[in-house]
Amino acid sequence: MKINPNRIHGVNPYQNQLNKVGKADLKQHREDKVEISSTALEMNAATKSSKDRDMKIMQLKNQVESGQYKLDARSIAESIIKYQKK
Repeated sequence: MKINPNRIHGVNPYQNQLNKVGKADLKQHREDKVEISSTALEMNAATKSSKDRDMKIMQLKNQVESGQYKLDARSIAESIIKYQKK
């Protein structure tokens, strides 16, 4: 092996590799993409139904405050029994 002090090559041998990688990244044209999962779509649908639910709650609240809301004790009892049998 011959050592020549006048010619210093390869002081940083990784620099050439970094330069190649940097140039390769510039050549590639990348685009951003957004994909919405099926779970996110279901959550969006749930949000829409929650708006309907909020509307229903407001109607019930108004009925209770005005005294127009009537409970059917028999149907409530049947629902409780049906739920307990599961």
